[in-house]
Amino acid sequence: RRALPRPKPASREPEPPASEPPRAPEPAFPEASKPVRVSLLGGFALSVRGRRVPEERLNRRNTKSMLTYLVLHGGRAKRFQVAEQVWPDCDYTLGFGRVYQATTALRSIVAEVDDTLSLFVSSRKSGEVTIDMGLVSCDVPEFRALAREAVDSHDAERSLECAQAAERLYAGDL
Repeated sequence: RRALPRPKPASREPEPPASEPPRAPEPAFPEASKPVRVSLLGGFALSVRGRRVPEERLNRRNTKSMLTYLVLHGGRAKRFQVAEQVWPDCDYTLGFGRVYQATTALRSIVAEVDDTLSLFVSSRKSGEVTIDMGLVSCDVPEFRALAREAVDSHDAERSLECAQAAERLYAGDL
């Protein structure tokens, strides 16, 4: 381990003129403003519009496992890949049916909170299961990005900020 240098004391920025409204601070994670939040570090949690979905609801039909797999793979995977990972003991026909059942269950769970959200982008021809990642945020890619920025940044202050943000985000193992 190497020690990170101490940040320089923040210089005080001049107050904006009275005619300008004060600027709101930028969110630590722009992703956090998305309507669906999947937390995987330190345990699974799904929130839709700020309302936490009981985990028991997601255990049916391996919905939680499928959602986790898709989110960790950027929101997109071939149906056969999902079937192989989530239902390894099934043949493809049965696995494809289970993928359909799990996506239907997840659509239903999300619709109970907000029936205007369409989480899946569907195309039978592509053979893919695709989640609209424009609607979904997840702590794992956020953690990865912060950790990468902490290591790669040439600005010591920025490195420290990112490392501290990643530490706050890390709630435990995946």
